[in-house]
Amino acid sequence: MDLIGVSFLGGLLGLDRRGLGQIWVSSPIIAAPLVAYFFGVLDVGIWVGLVTALLWSYELPVGSAIPPDDTVISTSAVYLAVDGVSRHGVGVEAASLGALLWCIPAGELARRLDGGLRRFNVALSRQIVRAGRDERERLLMRAQLMALVMLFLIESVSVFIAVSAGRFVLPWLWTIESPSVMQGMELAGLLVAALGIASGLLVVNRARAWLVIGGVIVVSEFWAVLGR
Repeated sequence: MDLIGVSFLGGLLGLDRRGLGQIWVSSPIIAAPLVAYFFGVLDVGIWVGLVTALLWSYELPVGSAIPPDDTVISTSAVYLAVDGVSRHGVGVEAASLGALLWCIPAGELARRLDGGLRRFNVALSRQIVRAGRDERERLLMRAQLMALVMLFLIESVSVFIAVSAGRFVLPWLWTIESPSVMQGMELAGLLVAALGIASGLLVVNRARAWLVIGGVIVVSEFWAVLGR
């Protein structure tokens, strides 16, 4: 699957978030293994899917709240992690953790674009209400189709940006990383997956949660470097 293919798949999976179906295929725990299946590296998809789902388990799209787009994050991270494992010989944990951290801004980008789309939909609904009875049905059908297309574009473009940039940056990082640093990444990946973060994220605020994650990575790196 190439860049266009994974972007298209990410767009389709993203429609399930609130536009079409809503049968949970957009959940990272399903979307990530599904993408990884096409690459034949299912363990990467399971790692990315589980950790992503746990990291954002406290973020729920309730009411006007728009959480970071974990579908974009997990879909993009799987592609980049598979690239690190298959082409550069990076371990599953290290490649998955590095790709996941890289793709977090793409999830935030999709979240902001989704907020803009919601405001556009509100304005469009007001226009439909003001329209005449005969014209209202036609405008409603067009508005629904337009919303689906725009949501698909938000998801697919966000994946495209994350993956296309990551394909250049992450391989460069994999080649310059020393064995000690890579061992630290492997250890950090194991610890983040083992800790799960889920229970901690439910009882601490967001800033402390990310502080814990950063602390795990830093301590793992120091442990690997000093123990070399």
